[in-house]
Amino acid sequence: MSNIWGSLQRGDIIFFDGFEYINSCVLLCKRVIGVPGDIIVFINGNIYINGSKYEEEYLPKGVVTECDSIFVVPDDSVFVLGDNREDSFDSRFFKNTYVSYEDIKGKYIWGIYSEEAADIIIKSMEKLESVKRLRGFTYDYRSNTHRPTNIRNI
Repeated sequence: MSNIWGSLQRGDIIFFDGFEYINSCVLLCKRVIGVPGDIIVFINGNIYINGSKYEEEYLPKGVVTECDSIFVVPDDSVFVLGDNREDSFDSRFFKNTYVSYEDIKGKYIWGIYSEEAADIIIKSMEKLESVKRLRGFTYDYRSNTHRPTNIRNI
């Protein structure tokens, strides 16, 4: 996937619509583990991608990833896992295993550690979206363009 954030890579954290995956209209946040063409296998709590053990330095020591299936990631999709592996509902269990590029809404690029700073940014973004909708345009993150708003975009 190429967009305003660049290409998706293993280890990226993405946000996507949950409806196709868990029958809920929520935004899900998971880590990209597999990209198109990858073969993913789980052996003794470890992940192997295309025959090589995948090291995940961001996980606490001792975390195991259990699964009995083998996955082959199709074009225009990614395979995702939650960082809370033992309790995560992710590609291993989704009704549609692979997250389609079309469903991806964003990519995590930096963190905010202050609740006050987060509130300021969220309020600013809400105001910006309101202004765009009033003007009759909405931002399409996939194509990095503004497009006319219609009833489905609201």
